[in-house]
Amino acid sequence: MRTLPSRWTTLSVTLALGASGCLVDTVYVDVDPPVDYGDEPAYVPSGEPTLEIGYYDEQLYAPLRDGGECPIIFGLQGGTWTMPALRAKGVDTTLTVHCTLVTEADEQLGEAIERNVRFYLAPDGWIENQAFPVPAVHAPPNEADPIDDLYGQDATLACSVRDSEERTAEASVRCTLVEG
Repeated sequence: MRTLPSRWTTLSVTLALGASGCLVDTVYVDVDPPVDYGDEPAYVPSGEPTLEIGYYDEQLYAPLRDGGECPIIFGLQGGTWTMPALRAKGVDTTLTVHCTLVTEADEQLGEAIERNVRFYLAPDGWIENQAFPVPAVHAPPNEADPIDDLYGQDATLACSVRDSEERTAEASVRCTLVEG
């Protein structure tokens, strides 16, 4: 039967090894970790002001190109809307946004003008508002009519942004209205 060494034996072996010249010098190194105090902005407007219109499908953004589909959805709190993602460069992150949706037959389906719209920095360096609501209803006096007759029609979605420094950017896309 084998026995384990007693604590006293282990302590005496440890002390003997330490006393026999196996001394270790301890070195302390002070390392300051990187700290972000938030005094440097994550985004600074630079370059030519640019605006791009697109849509998100799940977490994936796709720019809207001429001839693409412009989905019309029924809002949770009522109404019918298109909700494009607006992406910009060269302007500040708080913007005045103006968007219109006009059919090829020149019927204005919607107009949205909103001040102090917050845009957020995307991983690819653009700033964006992922879903800007633009109404999609028939023009007066037919605004209460259903919009089913609009699906399949061509329209122009035009948006512009302006920041407090009067930097502006605009984009316009011809698209086909579809039920979203």
